[in-house]
Amino acid sequence: MITRLLPFLIVVLAAGGGCDRDVVGPVVALPPELHVVGTAAGPRGDGGSIDCGFDLRISLAEHRRTPTFIEYTGTMGGEAHRTTLDSTGAGFGFWADVAWPTVVARLVSQDSIELLLGDSAITDSRFWREMAFITGARHSGDPGSGTWTCAPFDIYQGGYVDTIGVVKGAWWVEQT
Repeated sequence: MITRLLPFLIVVLAAGGGCDRDVVGPVVALPPELHVVGTAAGPRGDGGSIDCGFDLRISLAEHRRTPTFIEYTGTMGGEAHRTTLDSTGAGFGFWADVAWPTVVARLVSQDSIELLLGDSAITDSRFWREMAFITGARHSGDPGSGTWTCAPFDIYQGGYVDTIGVVKGAWWVEQT
């Protein structure tokens, strides 16, 4: 009798019996419009300071869905800035309007979010490469937040130099 039940028990266990700890609930969708804000600030190695940020509006449409994964495509616009000052307070800031015609957002699981905000292959600037792909977490009531790195624009021309100083910062999705 046990030998006849053994294949049945193996099939039941393989079909999910006893594996409930690995089951992930359905992924909660993102709203069609996101307002993503990021800030970063800290010291430069020479005693100066760095201040960075971005403020982005993203429009999304669902592209693909599985029980544990949702991918969106969309567009994005907004602004980004980086100010770098030496120890005497001399320096400069760049403020840029930002628009990318193609954005991808992925909810990889119930608590994980990825935002592909630009094409990092078309720029030599570490600033834009760091901002192009940000990842984070989602918690109950929180559509997403994480960390990002503000790197130099890699400019060395016309008296403007921004080649040093990396600071860590945070980003989050503002509730609208």
